[in-house]
Formats: sequence, structure tokens, C-alpha cells
Amino acid sequence: MRARPAASVPTSRITPTAPDGIIDGMNPTVLVVAAVSAAVAVALLGLLMRRRIKCGRCGAPPPIVRMPKDADEAMWGGWTCPKCGTALDRTGAPRKKAA
Repeated sequence: MRARPAASVPTSRITPTAPDGIIDGMNPTVLVVAAVSAAVAVALLGLLMRRRIKCGRCGAPPPIVRMPKDADEAMWGGWTCPKCGTALDRTGAPRKKAA
């Protein structure tokens, strides 16, 4: 008996062992869209969950557009109450004078 020759496999039918993509065949576009969606969701939750700040002395809300009155307000945040004129830190508590 004669041995049969091995069947040749066409090269066009050979598939790579590892799929293309970042994570086992996952499309990179899907990963980018998922990451951007997660970042937008976190940003929206941060905006919706933040505490409303009021003046610690008279209870007035801060101005919509914050215009710093001095260097400390510009550097560290905070605002001056438009109703009573108290200098407040970014949490709404009256600011302590620098020594």
C-alpha cells in the first residue's frame, strides 16, 4: 500500500489564532464609546449630586458668574456675598482674615 499525500490546505482559509482588536476581538471603537459614555455619566452625576452652597451669614445663594474680588478668591475659590458683603470660602463659610 502506498501512502497518500497530505491534503494541502488553501492559505485563504487559514484563520489567525488570536483575533484582531484590543481585548479578544473587541472592536476598539466600542471601547472608546464605552469609556466616553462612562465619563459623561460620572460628570452628570457629579453635577446633579453636588451640594447647593449658601452664604453662611445671611443664606443668600452665590452669584451665577463668580467674579473674584481679591487674589485669595481667585486662587482658592470662594466668593463675596452680594447681599451682606461677607467674604466666604468655597464651602460658604465666612473666610478668616490672614494674620
